[in-house]
Amino acid sequence: MGNGKNNLELLNLVTHISNLYDNMQSFPLLTDERRVTNTFLACQNPDGGFGGGYGQASHAAASYAAVLALATVGGKEALDSIDRKAM
Repeated sequence: MGNGKNNLELLNLVTHISNLYDNMQSFPLLTDERRVTNTFLACQNPDGGFGGGYGQASHAAASYAAVLALATVGGKEALDSIDRKAM
């Protein structure tokens, strides 16, 4: 893919599709809450938003995709990583 924003959106899409089909076990990366959370945290900025990739500026689309994917994966670590105050 051409840019990081699309990569986060793709990860969000795969997370939701697998969740809809109740098939999260088919995607080992998505069943490991820590790995998913760390993937998104690497793209999070001090303003609470998420860039499309490491070091990129926060963007509404990337932040939307990241928050949705983290909420879908669930778990304390994933949900706590969403900086609601800064956003």
